[in-house]
Amino acid sequence: MHRVHQYIQFYSGIVGKVSCLSVAGWLATAANLQAQIVPDTTLPANSIVNTLGGNAQITGGTQFGENLFHSFVQFSVDGINVKAADFFNPGVTNIISRVTGGSLSKINGIINGNGANLFLINPSGIVFGPNAQLQNVGSFVGSTANSLKFDDGNQFSATNPAPPLLTMNVPVGLQFGQTPGSIIVEGIGNSQVEVSQSFVNLPSILEVNLDQTLALVGGNVQINGGILQSPGGRVEVAGVGSGGEIGLNQDLSLNVPDGIPRADVFLSNRAVINALNAITGDGGSISIYGQNINVSGGSLLTTGVAENLGISNGESGDINLNASATVAIDASEIHNKVNLGAAGDGGNINIGAGALSLTNSQLDVGLFGAGNAGDILIGVVGAVFIEKSRLFSDVAGGNGNAGDIYILGNGGVNIVESFLSSDAFSPGVAGNAGYIAILSPTNSITISGNSNITTQSNGVPTLLNSIDEVFSVGSTSPGEIFILGKSIALLSNSVLNASAGGEGYAGAINLFADDTVNINDSAIVSDAKDNGGLAGFIGISANNSVTIENNSLISSTSRGGNGGLIDIIADKAVTLSQTTVITDSFGLINPPPESIQTTSATDDAGIFIGSENIAIIGSFLSSTALGAGTYAGEINVYANDTVQIKDSTIASDALSPDFTSGGYSGFVGIGAGNLVSMDSSDITADSFGSANGEGLTSGEIEISAETILISNDSKLSADILNDGVAGSISIAANDKLAVANSTIQSNSQNRNPNSLGNAGDIGVSARLVDLKGSKIQASSASGDGGGITFVVEDLVVLRKGSIIETNAGSDRNPGNGGIIDIDPRYVVGVNNSDITANSFNGAGGSITITATEGIFGLKVRSQLTPLNDITAISQTNPQLNGTVSVFSPEVDPGAGLTALSANFVDASSLVARDVCKPKEEESSFTITGRGGLPPNPYDMVAPDTTSVEWATGESFPQNNTGRKPANNLNRNPELPNKTKRIVEAQGFTITPDGTVILTANPAGVTPHSSGFTSSACR
Repeated sequence: MHRVHQYIQFYSGIVGKVSCLSVAGWLATAANLQAQIVPDTTLPANSIVNTLGGNAQITGGTQFGENLFHSFVQFSVDGINVKAADFFNPGVTNIISRVTGGSLSKINGIINGNGANLFLINPSGIVFGPNAQLQNVGSFVGSTANSLKFDDGNQFSATNPAPPLLTMNVPVGLQFGQTPGSIIVEGIGNSQVEVSQSFVNLPSILEVNLDQTLALVGGNVQINGGILQSPGGRVEVAGVGSGGEIGLNQDLSLNVPDGIPRADVFLSNRAVINALNAITGDGGSISIYGQNINVSGGSLLTTGVAENLGISNGESGDINLNASATVAIDASEIHNKVNLGAAGDGGNINIGAGALSLTNSQLDVGLFGAGNAGDILIGVVGAVFIEKSRLFSDVAGGNGNAGDIYILGNGGVNIVESFLSSDAFSPGVAGNAGYIAILSPTNSITISGNSNITTQSNGVPTLLNSIDEVFSVGSTSPGEIFILGKSIALLSNSVLNASAGGEGYAGAINLFADDTVNINDSAIVSDAKDNGGLAGFIGISANNSVTIENNSLISSTSRGGNGGLIDIIADKAVTLSQTTVITDSFGLINPPPESIQTTSATDDAGIFIGSENIAIIGSFLSSTALGAGTYAGEINVYANDTVQIKDSTIASDALSPDFTSGGYSGFVGIGAGNLVSMDSSDITADSFGSANGEGLTSGEIEISAETILISNDSKLSADILNDGVAGSISIAANDKLAVANSTIQSNSQNRNPNSLGNAGDIGVSARLVDLKGSKIQASSASGDGGGITFVVEDLVVLRKGSIIETNAGSDRNPGNGGIIDIDPRYVVGVNNSDITANSFNGAGGSITITATEGIFGLKVRSQLTPLNDITAISQTNPQLNGTVSVFSPEVDPGAGLTALSANFVDASSLVARDVCKPKEEESSFTITGRGGLPPNPYDMVAPDTTSVEWATGESFPQNNTGRKPANNLNRNPELPNKTKRIVEAQGFTITPDGTVILTANPAGVTPHSSGFTSSACR
């Protein structure tokens, strides 16, 4: 993470804007020039131009120390009238020329600097034609600045050509005016150029001497098929806006402040910028600065360590693209490689911008020789868009360390149909894979369209710090992939891969999202592919939700070693739909005994899923051991609220196709605060073989929740299929366990005829257990039955042919029945449901049922019947029958019932329909007071909302009309010597204010008229 922080800091503060001038306007102006070189008269000693045979010889000028100053009204070399301009400069380092006449310079011929550094300053603009060349020039600075600044404060100005105060000091900067002129470089491009791994060798290029600087600093700069070359040196291109100032370093490279106004830079029509060095092997650097930088049309930027030079310690500079607005690279390439047959350290590709668009292009800092590859560093204030492009920092064909790839896009990162690689994985490669980080902390990251991001490696970890070490190793260490965004989407068959070959360690892959992670039809892989390597860690985390769906794969497996660890964590929800998550450990089938090396059990292998709610639908989760000496991992799924498992399989098995060379099965834990639901799903911790010829114990399964529902042919299984003991299953429901048409089993299945395996144990605790058409089994085909224990608070119900069994043995195979212990209040069995601990050739088992309130429907029998049976028999020898102990009260279901008469009374005949009927008057019935009947006879009676208050007792003061506060109650009152006898109320009286007072004696009741009755009914 320290590298990530340095990277983010490096790219902070990119700003600035400027308008773009018309390229067509530049060309039209250049076409009207008169091709000539004309000196002015502004210097103490003016320049002299003699043209002979098309060659202009430039002498004179004013010299101060190592600086020679020239000043021209016009300066053009059209290649026809003037074919070449030769500067004669005995004993000077810098030839500094300015053009003061207001017309741009057209260069379509040769400029010869005779070894000196050459400055050409023309504020009106400079156009280099397709035949322009620089010959024997040290460094070259072509600029449309107004003036050249020196470190003593003086300026050599092209817009204020009054006699200057000239200086022998070093140039330190370029000062631009309000409307900087443009620079155009035209050429045939690399379509007719063989760009070898060394450098472009053509006459019609702008090239400076070895290890020198070629700088073009204008307003807008356009390189249209032009070729700029500085072998082992520096190529610097900058577009500067109104009033900007650019610094010059001692080597004449540019110092471009972040805050200055900028103009645009264009490379098109197969333009080339080349800083490769075919002589010493050390590559140079390339830097481009602008508001917008556009590289298109098959253009190429290249540097690096040149090929086949036999050099042991070459070194390359960096390629830098720095834009205050947008960098757009289309159908072009940027290379900074350690080439084939070379040895050394490659340079970096650095891109800093307001936004980046990379389409149909390639960035390559690969290592093809020996040494260390460079890095690709992309830092963008806005959005990053990468489509149909390739980014390489590989060890691609030699020995050494891969580089890193960092992408920061604060406005989001979108990668489509692209390939990002920091591998050390090619055949014969030795070295370390790199690190890939993709960051958008405040926005989304989307990787889609068959994109592939990979940091694969070969072999075991090796740190290569020097070139000498490169030639003495034969292995590699893992790379890592790190993705951090507000939201992350991996879509459309895209892949993240940090796998390892040989005996190496696979790398870690981490995804962190502030909001959501969505993985759709894609894969995340960190496998150890060969020879006992260790699989890597995969972490997927989101503050909101994680969704993995549509045939996606999350894999951290190992062949010959332990599988890795996969963590999937979200605050609110995790959804796996049609997804495979595996951390399997692969081993050899039937290896020679001397070759079996049992891997150690580790807590770092397995799958962990945690969230508020978890849904696993149509998915496969596996942390299985396949082959000899391997360990299955743990699978843990825990939710604060609910876990839903539908049409899925969760397996921590030990598998062996021949049932003889097995590993060790693991543990599956499922837990929820509220509900665990299994629908048409399997959870297994089975063992299929033996480990090194020894018996095994299968794995464990634990499920816990408030309510557990298992239905529709679901299965919990901890079986053993060979010698050994089946595993254990524990189910704990605070409230209810309901199992419908499903199976819970810890059986010994005896797939090998000569094996002898025992069943395992099953424990169930709940308030209520409801079995419907289901089986709970701890049985053995050729060994002893297991144990089943029910600790249930209220009720165990078996219906529709449900079975609880610990049977043992089979035809010609021994085995004793197991143990069943059931302890609820009630046990109910209906519809041919059974509880059995039978054996075939061995002894029957033991069944103990303690039902404190009774057993209904089940009977102890000596054989199985179509009824509801409890049996512990030996099917071949009654003398070996087991024991059944039932403890329950003698319950008569008919006790306490009252026989009803068969002659029913019609109660309606006992009620007078209308008491006023005889007098032909209407009747009414009025109730007053608190409570009462509903407004309509067909309505329900409303619940009581008021109560009749008790009369105030003598123990409370008469002036206390409210309820006595609880904190005033005497918690430990003294008991009176004599307590009052409580008398049952026999009557009541009503006071004038309507208060009802209960009395010990019946009270005479005086009828009270309602005042509403008809006079006819009185």
